[in-house]
Amino acid sequence: LIAMNYEVSAHYVLDEQRTQYIGSRTNRKCRYCGAVPPAKFRNDAHAIPEFIGNTSLIANDECDACNTFFSETAEDSLGKMISPLRTLLAIPGK
Repeated sequence: LIAMNYEVSAHYVLDEQRTQYIGSRTNRKCRYCGAVPPAKFRNDAHAIPEFIGNTSLIANDECDACNTFFSETAEDSLGKMISPLRTLLAIPGK
């Protein structure tokens, strides 16, 4: 059903040796809240959480406030939910 209704718009290798970036470094605008500078964009915002295996894909379009919010709420809850599965499958990493 997903394959019938969606198409891949981008493909990234998540354990790439070089860092890959999504979004502009010069015209920054948060994709979640719409903030622009002087909002802070200092943190490396992983486009997909590190605990899923992303070591290289960084989002330039996520402000520090949204990055903190998502890491403390949704990502934390998801990490706790899949932790037993990661242990059973012996998946290394954070």
